[in-house]
Amino acid sequence: VTDNYSAKDKISSAVYVISPNGVVHKLSNNSFTFVDSGTHIVRYIAIDEEGNTAYLDFYIEVSEVQ
Repeated sequence: VTDNYSAKDKISSAVYVISPNGVVHKLSNNSFTFVDSGTHIVRYIAIDEEGNTAYLDFYIEVSEVQ
């Protein structure tokens, strides 16, 4: 992750999964097991050293959980 101000090592990033009932899970090992059906949001967030934040959401529809 880079921007026009901060060096790569000055930008932090994280990945979250937001479940259909609003529970937020922070990914720590780049894997996630869906336990609820419905629409989940996978959110990638980047923050530079000035506190500027950008995010990108992906909507994942889980129709059946086994």
